[in-house]
Amino acid sequence: MRLLIVNTHMKVGGNRSSLFNLLKNIDLQNNEVDIFLFVHDEEAKQEFSKMRGLRLLKEPVMLSMLYTPFKTYAMKKDIIRMAAKIAISALIKLAGTKRTLLLLMLFQGKLGYYDAAISFAHDKWIGDFYGGCNDFVNKKVRAGRKIAWIHNDPCRLGFTQEICEKTYSGFDNIICVSHACKAKFDDIAPQFKNKSAVVYNMFDIDEIRKKSFEFDPYDFEGFKIVTVARMFNRQKRIDRVVECCMRLKDEGLSGFRWYLVGGGQDLKWLRDKAVKEGLQDVIVFTGYKSNPYPYMRCADVLVLTSEYEAHGMVLTESMIAGTPVIVTGYKEAPEFVNNNLNSIITANNTEGIYAVVRDLLLHKEKLLPLREYIAKQDFNNDMAAEELRNVLHV
Repeated sequence: MRLLIVNTHMKVGGNRSSLFNLLKNIDLQNNEVDIFLFVHDEEAKQEFSKMRGLRLLKEPVMLSMLYTPFKTYAMKKDIIRMAAKIAISALIKLAGTKRTLLLLMLFQGKLGYYDAAISFAHDKWIGDFYGGCNDFVNKKVRAGRKIAWIHNDPCRLGFTQEICEKTYSGFDNIICVSHACKAKFDDIAPQFKNKSAVVYNMFDIDEIRKKSFEFDPYDFEGFKIVTVARMFNRQKRIDRVVECCMRLKDEGLSGFRWYLVGGGQDLKWLRDKAVKEGLQDVIVFTGYKSNPYPYMRCADVLVLTSEYEAHGMVLTESMIAGTPVIVTGYKEAPEFVNNNLNSIITANNTEGIYAVVRDLLLHKEKLLPLREYIAKQDFNNDMAAEELRNVLHV
């Protein structure tokens, strides 16, 4: 099989992990797999180079400029691309991101024929449009079958029936990463119900466990809480951590630290807020870590504070590392955790998170049976691999 996978970039986040894990479960020896990225980065290129049977296609000049920040070119003193980026930014203000994307696509030649082509990154329609993989596969790729992936809550991405009709009519399958995500998509676009399917995210289980033992990141003997996420309040609701810590301190509870592992657009705001509220002694910002798994393994509990997710890969990663999780009760959560067995599902608000964390600070022994249950779990990718084979017809 000749397979093409199109993605915007391989920056940090669940999309990156999901794609690498998927590639590790494709037979690269007996299939030809090409990767087309709008923007390249050196770390991802090195990872791809280790995978025999996989080819990273040349970076598209015009599309890469659309998604590369101006400061990247300024730091390199690349005058030509700086000027082009200014022109593209002006065009976006006049015509919008979507029309600009379609215009820049005209400069990209069509790729060769593939047995199957995957648009791995979904579009976002709320606020400024972000995406382009679906349009690229639709307009620039010839393939026997075309497959689109949805990694997040379609309702929160701004999907409408009209948008889905225009976007997904040319695809043979629309893949959702959870059954709850599929149900939401089917409600929005019932005409594609027979095209939509579920393929769970996969995990490099051995690698997670191996990396989780590389070091102990903590120099604190008290109760350690960790949240590993993009610092993006609209979805991940890291601001809830600040509110919880304020209340815990006001009650006089101590002996804990909450570690926030990750970077993102709201990191500075969160740091400033923590300083303003005098929480430097209980909230620790580590920034982005290429290996977050020791932070999970060595913590007492991981907390996912998200308003919404289509999966929440960090939940499974934490349990693979041996650590129980607290997760807000978004619709998809019960698909991936067992409440009161390996996790605690809270109300999807600050009060719910606060109540559970407070209870565990006072009764740490409640985490022991959760850890014992996790230790007996059999983590594998069997179901996801079978779902993937069904979609690819291999």
